[in-house]
Amino acid sequence: MSIGDGEDLDDSGFGETSRYAAHLDRGWSLLDRADYEAARQSALQAQRIRPDAPDAAVLLGAIALAEGDPVESLRWYDQAIELDPDYFEPYAAAAQIALFDLGDAARALQFCDDGLGVESVSAIDALDLELLGAECLVSLGRDEEARARLDALREHPLFSAILRASIEAGDAEQGEEDMSLRSSSSQEDIELDGSVKRRRRRPIAREDAEEQDEDEDAEDAAEAAEAAEAAVAELDEDEDGEPLDEEERSAQVQRVLQFILRMCRLWLDLGAPESALPALRAAAERFPNNGDAWHLLSEAEYARGDARAACHAALRVYRLDQQHAPPKWLPSPAQLHRKVVQILSGCPDETLRELGQRRAALVLLVHEVPSLELVLEGVDPRISALSLATRGGTDDEPPELTGLAIYRRNLVRLARSAEQFDHELRFAVLEELANFFQLSDARRERLGLPPLAGDLDYIDDEPAPPPPPAVEEDEPAAPRRRRRKKKRMHS
Repeated sequence: MSIGDGEDLDDSGFGETSRYAAHLDRGWSLLDRADYEAARQSALQAQRIRPDAPDAAVLLGAIALAEGDPVESLRWYDQAIELDPDYFEPYAAAAQIALFDLGDAARALQFCDDGLGVESVSAIDALDLELLGAECLVSLGRDEEARARLDALREHPLFSAILRASIEAGDAEQGEEDMSLRSSSSQEDIELDGSVKRRRRRPIAREDAEEQDEDEDAEDAAEAAEAAEAAVAELDEDEDGEPLDEEERSAQVQRVLQFILRMCRLWLDLGAPESALPALRAAAERFPNNGDAWHLLSEAEYARGDARAACHAALRVYRLDQQHAPPKWLPSPAQLHRKVVQILSGCPDETLRELGQRRAALVLLVHEVPSLELVLEGVDPRISALSLATRGGTDDEPPELTGLAIYRRNLVRLARSAEQFDHELRFAVLEELANFFQLSDARRERLGLPPLAGDLDYIDDEPAPPPPPAVEEDEPAAPRRRRRKKKRMHS
């Protein structure tokens, strides 16, 4: 449902429809300009004109989220769903808020499943919710269900459509062979059917049942082919069947590409790099200037055990990322150095707080990106912070922390403003040091970090970091959802 569906609403006239649409348009425009109070007033005006329509509630939910109140935002989206259960947009928004803002994966999964039941949902929007549902299942630890959902998406017609250019050349010869085999097989089936008819020995009723099953299979195949064709058409046409311009079509293709990368990211989270590699290789070949595709390919090759292939992909990431100019608000190296010292000095954990004191003499390095030498040693080219330590030779001589490297360009990729950059910097510094010292989940929580839940992501033959100094024993933590593991490639 949308504001243009005047015939679906109890409307007293064109004037009311115009006022309703004008208030909503103005509200969204004000929201884009971060004028939240004025946007809210416009939304409330629209709601007064049509209290039974869901559009104003959707706008109010977006305003609440922009103001940093996900609970209030979810309340508005719930109201929109109640007003019109066949309106897709609030399901998608509510699912994302429940999972990413409130950490309620079970509730988010319910929104996904309910949204997929909406009859008017497009193939691209449905694909988005399917992937979000898989993310919910991974967060809930229901890995087998997540794998089953991802398996069902592996051959999605939208994925095949945008990757086709990279696989058609390699598969053309095999395709011709398959076609000839299918033709031969079909001819054999025809001859077999004729033979059966000439040598009829079974009751006619059974043959009628078999023919009915064949008709149903053919009907199902025809429906599937029609659905696939309609899905691919969304890359070229809008919901009214009008052709998209080049910019709009490119945006649709990029959206589907991001879905492919999300699917592959989930396969890596599930410990199945072999399931992610075919799509990632095709995506990197089809979109050679997409750094995200090469980055995930590097991770997948590394997880599969092919370090050289991982490094080759990582070097592509390194070169592609260098092409983007940093924003003007990016702090200078000297400013970044002071920010890190302030983060450590004000840290609630005593072990980390001591690192920010002058007598600890922790060396802080600020670079743009990791050096090529580190990348070739296996360091993630997009890592934001890296602990530097002596190389302990034995278990009796564990590595000792000597410094911390901060990579400006990699941090700025995660932020859209100076305030968000400071937030990402704090997270990167504390996360890296917490990993090095293997802080417990209770101590991580006091730092504002997500729990590890026992999933340490260190390479087996890497010397373990030293244990943290003795502290008061933490109380046992309640079982928590598994946190996604971040790939760590160490030298």
